Amino acid sequence: MLTVTRSALEKKYSLGERDFKKLNLRGLDLSGINLFQANLEGTDLEGCNLQGAHLEEANLNYTNLS
Repeated sequence: MLTVTRSALEKKYSLGERDFKKLNLRGLDLSGINLFQANLEGTDLEGCNLQGAHLEEANLNYTNLS
């Protein structure tokens, strides 16, 4: 599982990438992030702050949201 920083995730998203499956984002502050229609399948979001995150239409299948 590849570990990615918030800034790297935001940069990739701004460049049009939407496939972020099976990433390790554990413990990141993702509050207010825009991941509309992102594929987060199998991604580890354990302990993330997702307050105000824009996750509409995102694929959260098999995502760890503990």
